[in-house]
Amino acid sequence: MPNQHASPSIAIVHEWLSAYAGSERVTAELLYIFPEAELHCIVDFMKEPERSHMLHGRKPKTTFIQHLPFAERNFRTYFPFLYP
Repeated sequence: MPNQHASPSIAIVHEWLSAYAGSERVTAELLYIFPEAELHCIVDFMKEPERSHMLHGRKPKTTFIQHLPFAERNFRTYFPFLYP
């Protein structure tokens, strides 16, 4: 039986973080509204100035694709490996 007094976990899921554009701005606002939320994405290659502004110093949880060769430039080519 779930603990009725425990607060629910909040997770924000974003496709990938490579530039500070439209969907990243929405994610930044969600992180502002839910500061305790975990952030998950496929890869995170955002530059440091954008990261400190958008993510408030937080490091998102990423997939194994983050660590594959040439992933920073070609991460989309690895997407078929996400699905069995």
